[in-house]
Amino acid sequence: MKRSQIKRRPLADTVLTSMEPEAKDYRELDGQGLYLRVRKNGVKSWELRYKQANGRRSWKGWAAYLLLMMQWYSDYLDALTDGASKDQTQEL
Repeated sequence: MKRSQIKRRPLADTVLTSMEPEAKDYRELDGQGLYLRVRKNGVKSWELRYKQANGRRSWKGWAAYLLLMMQWYSDYLDALTDGASKDQTQEL
């Protein structure tokens, strides 16, 4: 599947498995800062875009796409997001 054919977010499992490599590496947003990175050789992996304590944005690579299940990753990301908001509330 070409990137221009993607219509909905979060990405469905069938869309993720059918994404095709292009001449350059690219990332496709799944939601809440989670991206699927597709390399030009066809390897897919998950990356998280996050904000560091100093305010700069950075990428954290997590795992190859085929090693993880979509639902587990979604639940983990929700837990991670909830934990961050609770920590910020406690600091106030």
